[in-house]
Amino acid sequence: MISMQAIINNLKSFERPHEEFTLGVSFGHLLVNSSDLSAVNYSDANGSKSFIEHLVHLGWQPISEGDVLIGARKDAENVVLGLGGQVNWRFSGFSQIQDLERAYLAFIEGLFDELKRRGQILLATGHQPTSPLEAIETVPLPEYEALENWAKGQGDLLDTLKLSAETRVSFQYAHVDNFQKRIQSAALIQPALAAFFDNASWVNGEKNTANLINLRRLITADSNYFAIPGVLNAPFKYEDYAGFVWEAPAICAADHGSVQPTGNKTVGEVFADRDLTEEDLRRVYRMIRPALGVSRTGVTLGNIDSVPYPLNMAYVLLLKSLLYNPDHITALEKMIEQYKVDKIETMQREIFEKGLQAPLGDGNVFDFIKDLYFMVSLTVEPVEQHYLQPLNSLLFKDIKTKDVGARQFAAMLGKK
Repeated sequence: MISMQAIINNLKSFERPHEEFTLGVSFGHLLVNSSDLSAVNYSDANGSKSFIEHLVHLGWQPISEGDVLIGARKDAENVVLGLGGQVNWRFSGFSQIQDLERAYLAFIEGLFDELKRRGQILLATGHQPTSPLEAIETVPLPEYEALENWAKGQGDLLDTLKLSAETRVSFQYAHVDNFQKRIQSAALIQPALAAFFDNASWVNGEKNTANLINLRRLITADSNYFAIPGVLNAPFKYEDYAGFVWEAPAICAADHGSVQPTGNKTVGEVFADRDLTEEDLRRVYRMIRPALGVSRTGVTLGNIDSVPYPLNMAYVLLLKSLLYNPDHITALEKMIEQYKVDKIETMQREIFEKGLQAPLGDGNVFDFIKDLYFMVSLTVEPVEQHYLQPLNSLLFKDIKTKDVGARQFAAMLGKK
């Protein structure tokens, strides 16, 4: 099966020597009007397209698909608009959190005066606070239009794809065994981290009390799109991930120079009798949204709500310490053996109702997060220790991320 082998070869091409490991991040933001926190759409007078044009005016290079301006890039940074106009700031090729912090703050602070002039705010939150689905314009890309049409038949999936903002962190791997350790360790911690950083503070103008509203909508929509079967079962190699991609919905594909919807066909059905090119694979990876993706920047842990600075720095450091430290990877592998796959999967189901109180082992998910925190706090380099500080309030002062956001939104709009 030539195209299946193309996926395996592609995964192998992402291998890097240990000494060259770096990280990549994507911090999602929602561009809203400061007066009522309503969404700013692509074609508005001062819309998200105009926002990207402002970056180009500042010297960034435009990123276009056909005649549609979709983003801008500058050195190791790029900004790409999501399906619903989410402003995704991406930074790659770094290994120290201070380098990430420096670049991110320069990006945010450089926009302060322009956003103030526009009467807008760039929110790092997990869900549009006031605007409903019907108020959100789709960024006019053929890929996005195909994705929107496909998602309409998948429950509440479209709500999350258009209304949410997420954080994604990528980790490189050296070989197939290293790939297995990365992706399985990430599979263990992802649901717990999603609950801990749950940041859908407001939905439709009201405080949201439901757990993991974005992740819930994702995984209940189409399991072949989001869930990777058997990821916690060893062995899990390149061919296993390639098999997941092969069975995932294709959603769209290039046809005679233009992107066309593929209906309900899987990737395997679309490419059964044609070559799967590098461009095709990049598109397939963009369409698939599993919690554990793969790209040129490595294994990517996603479907975690966007969180504000400096909590985003603490999150990246937590993941860096867990997934780039061989001793921590070994400890996570032993936890998988200790908890057993069926109990981990039970936790992943119960977390939607019980949140951080979902049982895991002899305790619950909150206890598990504390264990992870104490594990990394002993090994983080002194120069980076202070980046963990924002986690203390969430772990030891009974403060929840989305409650902080809910209070801030209420204060902005004068609600009690």
